[in-house]
Amino acid sequence: MLLPILALVAPAAAAITLGVQSGFFWVTAATSAGLFLWSINGKGYRKNIGATGLLTGELEIDKKSVEKHFDHYASHFGDDSRDKESKQHKSLQGKREHNYTEMINNFYDLVTDFYEYGWGPCFHFAPRFLGEGFMESLRRHEYFMASRLELRPGMKCIDLGCGVGGPLRNIARFCGCKVVGVNNSDYQIKIAQKHNKNEGLEHLVDVVKADFMALKPFKDETFDAGYQIEATCHAPDLTACFKQAYRVLKPGGMLAGYEWLMTSQYDPKNPRHVAIKQGIEQGNSIPTLRTIAECEAALKKAGFEIVEVQDRCPYPLTALDKPWYGPLAGEYSIENIRSTKLGRFATSFLTYVLETIRIAPKGTYKVQTMLTKTADDLVAGGEIGIFTPAYFWLARKPRKAEKKQS
Repeated sequence: MLLPILALVAPAAAAITLGVQSGFFWVTAATSAGLFLWSINGKGYRKNIGATGLLTGELEIDKKSVEKHFDHYASHFGDDSRDKESKQHKSLQGKREHNYTEMINNFYDLVTDFYEYGWGPCFHFAPRFLGEGFMESLRRHEYFMASRLELRPGMKCIDLGCGVGGPLRNIARFCGCKVVGVNNSDYQIKIAQKHNKNEGLEHLVDVVKADFMALKPFKDETFDAGYQIEATCHAPDLTACFKQAYRVLKPGGMLAGYEWLMTSQYDPKNPRHVAIKQGIEQGNSIPTLRTIAECEAALKKAGFEIVEVQDRCPYPLTALDKPWYGPLAGEYSIENIRSTKLGRFATSFLTYVLETIRIAPKGTYKVQTMLTKTADDLVAGGEIGIFTPAYFWLARKPRKAEKKQS
């Protein structure tokens, strides 16, 4: 409670003492705005998430190594490629695919606290109706998937790439089924398990350390259903990833997903389109963004029957819809103020100040800058319709009798 009070009092004191024309007043005001945003709206054991693991010591990596970790991560993408197509970025795709485990764990060690601070525990986008709140839209998006999977009490479901577990907790509550999340990040697993305990859901949910490219902890035909939400875009080989999901599903089991994909509007010969694609990849630890056709082909190669496909964030919008990228583009509400341009500017300014006075580790500002830039890339991709974060697919593993007949 002390931080928001100080954040509100400090600019007033500076204005009274020095006047609003003083440069010190504006520095104080901007820093205070960042502190205020950074200290409100937390929930549960992470109610002080604004301080972030980079400052509180929860992070797995050594604080002195934050900048080193960032620079190593950035080396997988080459020079900044947001204004024009980068040949270096494309040439490093093989390195990203080969080092995907290290690259992605490195990325999420650095950004998880920023994500949870700015977005909450559900690290995904969602379509929105007019009049629908930000958090309400995220839950509806999750429940839509759960309803398509026909999840119910007594079923056991796997969440591939569960993050800190926001969706799996919501789905387990909603459906009464057991949900097991898999994650390869020790840091995110630690956070997810604390959330699970804090919310009293340990009887319904669990998080297991595993790579969704090799689901070694699970025997064949373990799960009744499965899903992934904006996670398998990180996979270096999508077919191989889906084959692992196929293996652990029972015959007749359903797998659903929301996939980050380039749409039919994307032109690989358009330098601006390519620059946006590369910017999204760089800011989100993605080896390469695939097309809709490539995603559907990977499901079929893995052995699945495709039951349903639809872009849940279609382009162009209807008169009754709000853009999925709205929270990043300039919509303002108490729910999503931190993710807006104003919120990102205040956070960037604050991280710069805290790093300068050596409260935040060196490299913190680089992480925030990268996330700010990729937010702009996501908005640009959404505005011209070349990218979707929610291409929904529902696929079924054939029953053994059906497989023999075919």
